[in-house]
Amino acid sequence: LSSVVDVGIEPGDFASYHGKLSLGVLSSRLQVAGPIWKSHTSFNLGARVSYFDLISKPILDKVYDNSDGLKGYENMGYWDVTAKLVHRFNPSHRLSAMVYYGYDRDHDEPSNSDRVTDLRDNPYVHDYEKIRFEDHRAYSTKSSWHNLLASLYWTAWFSPRVRLNTNLSYSAYKYDLKFDYTVASHNEDKEKMLYDYNENVVQQFKTLISEVALTSDVLWSPLSNHMLRAGVSLSRQRLKPEAGVSRVYDKVKLVEVDESGGLRYASDADTLYFHVSEKQYLNTWSAYVEDDFTPFGALRLNAGFRAIVYSVRGHTSFSPEPRLSARLMMGSNLALKASYARMSQGIHRLVSGNLVMASDRWVAMTSDIPMMKSDQCALGLDASLPWHLSLSVEGYYKWLKNLIDYRDGVSYNMTQVDWRDLVAVGKGHSYGLELMLERKAGNLTGWLSYTWSKSLRQFNGHGNVVNGGREFYAPTDHRHNFNITVTQHFSLSHHWNLDLTAAWSYLTGRRGTIANTMVTLPALYEYYAGEADGTTSGQYISFSQWVNRTFFILHMGDTPEQFYTTHNRNTYVLPAIHHLDLTASFSHSWKYGESAVALSIYNVYDRLNVSNVYVGFKDTHVVLKGMCPFPFMPSLSFTHKF
Repeated sequence: LSSVVDVGIEPGDFASYHGKLSLGVLSSRLQVAGPIWKSHTSFNLGARVSYFDLISKPILDKVYDNSDGLKGYENMGYWDVTAKLVHRFNPSHRLSAMVYYGYDRDHDEPSNSDRVTDLRDNPYVHDYEKIRFEDHRAYSTKSSWHNLLASLYWTAWFSPRVRLNTNLSYSAYKYDLKFDYTVASHNEDKEKMLYDYNENVVQQFKTLISEVALTSDVLWSPLSNHMLRAGVSLSRQRLKPEAGVSRVYDKVKLVEVDESGGLRYASDADTLYFHVSEKQYLNTWSAYVEDDFTPFGALRLNAGFRAIVYSVRGHTSFSPEPRLSARLMMGSNLALKASYARMSQGIHRLVSGNLVMASDRWVAMTSDIPMMKSDQCALGLDASLPWHLSLSVEGYYKWLKNLIDYRDGVSYNMTQVDWRDLVAVGKGHSYGLELMLERKAGNLTGWLSYTWSKSLRQFNGHGNVVNGGREFYAPTDHRHNFNITVTQHFSLSHHWNLDLTAAWSYLTGRRGTIANTMVTLPALYEYYAGEADGTTSGQYISFSQWVNRTFFILHMGDTPEQFYTTHNRNTYVLPAIHHLDLTASFSHSWKYGESAVALSIYNVYDRLNVSNVYVGFKDTHVVLKGMCPFPFMPSLSFTHKF
């Protein structure tokens, strides 16, 4: 229930050929456009590819004092291709075809963590504490994203005031996330081994969303001060959320020492594997109408209404969605804006707030989990200032209903259950203030933006209690977001130009949950969904649910084990992300086009911006280790436009 970014691809030139070639040490791109049949058919083709590991990494290996710090970037990269064809049948009818495919990958693998605590010769500890501990942890996270888009778009002008657009489209999105971690622990005193433990866990989450959609929109301008739009849309989405876990462990521990000094050990080993997968189909029908009109010179209104129907197996939901926006000119340089909009969404983003193993999955609404809804109000000012400056200030407040989140203590590690049994339904609200100052004219251009915002969640309904019913911050809550970009243009001569750009950004760190309490109890199994009245046996829960005195049954084994618990959700905030980027571009215009050489430096002061965290060791202490992508990164590129 957030913003929509509408990205379009320009048609190719119907009269002449042109393009752009850019070669750099980090990535390259090519774009070519022109006519296939002059005045009738045009094309526009583009492609991009990155290759950090081929050029930049070997150079930076010589610069960095610890080249292992670049290990995480070897498998980071992207490539994509874009194509668009446009055919003019006549001045009133046009057919366009577009296809896009993109692939991105990321592989984080922090250095291993080892800890040795030797108390065997320490004179300050008791004899029964003279033990040597060895702990080892290793992690890796692999992510990949696939996007495929294709559309066939027909535009017809029936008159200068009436236009019809019809679009048949297909899209497919695939997200694959894989965690792999190994834990090894060894404990012994001077004469005997007390225990030896080894565990390897692989978690894999996948989301596939494909959609076929048909939309048709008509634009009609009956009067000079009215622009009417109306349309219908039909779509069918196929979602396939998957979760898989592979867990292998073996444990050997000392059971007893007899009177003669003999040792008796017990061993325990197990292999667990399961895979949960489900196909969901979501059908959507919608129709809308809106009028953009100007009652009088200073006031402009946009009023609209959309009716939408979502249908899943065994369940159908209807959502009316009114919206209204207004702009009032108060003089020639100042405008007051106000708006209200209701929105709905038939798919949910299921986010794990665990900082160490964060994951996203997309799932459809069901008969038990309703569609999301939101109501948003906004009020703002736009002002034109001297020196070609424009200022925009806007405040907003949004109410959210039917959000979903994981219940307390749930995990895919040990329990093979449907995702529906792991989630609760709640509500939320967010609000904030946005400011933007921009200068588009002159040799000195740029913009400054700042957003202060809050986003909160609450799950306190019957049978849907999370975090004890207390309000908590959403994982997407970022208090401050500041960006500034300044470009100075120098005309050195009729053909030579120099552009210097500086950009600095600041973003409050990502929120998440980490354990802050450790307790030792008899074995406490993970959450398993069952009957709410507690009459069905075998409902295993987490320790945090037990202390909150919910209705679930507590099942405990005989062997004491350690458990980690939390007080509140998403109270841990990673360090803020900020970096300064500089670019100098030297360009020359000549009869074969325009050429430019650009030197860029990303993250000039080499800020260690943490993206992912893992549990590790520093000396004998347990710490969070951060992965910091994109360090100080110089780049050189050559671009030619023709």
